[in-house]
Amino acid sequence: MLVAIPVAMHAVTVFASAQQAQPKFKVIAIAEQGGIHKPFVDAAKVWLAQEAIADGFTVDYIENTDKIDDKFLSRYKLFIQLNYPPYAWTPTAMTAFQKYIEEGRGGWVGFHHATLLGEFDGYPIWPWFSSFMGGIRFTKYIPTFVTGAVSSNPRSIR
Repeated sequence: MLVAIPVAMHAVTVFASAQQAQPKFKVIAIAEQGGIHKPFVDAAKVWLAQEAIADGFTVDYIENTDKIDDKFLSRYKLFIQLNYPPYAWTPTAMTAFQKYIEEGRGGWVGFHHATLLGEFDGYPIWPWFSSFMGGIRFTKYIPTFVTGAVSSNPRSIR
């Protein structure tokens, strides 16, 4: 009988730990591979990892839309476009994402190129996504790079 008590207590501890380890929800984040925006994506991944620990969720990353379909999206409660434009998506991914949003199966957050809507890089505009973003349509890509400063103190920017 003395052996049964420690074994039972160990089982309760393992069960409780497993319950705490279960994420509240899962996030899928998509970002372009490499390129000039890699530092942004790298910093976003660090920030998201900290938020995931603090709030008890997990984040998976993809670099293209090849895996996206209804089944794939069903695992996630939030879709983050870190730096991935709304073109060059597979037709299956476009349909699945549209259903995901319209049926309220998850949320969406987009950063930077997530709203680059127009006819860029040889791709046509995605009409549904343009409507999803309020009908925006860029007529020009940013022609040159600019410099700037970011500060947490608004009085320090001149």
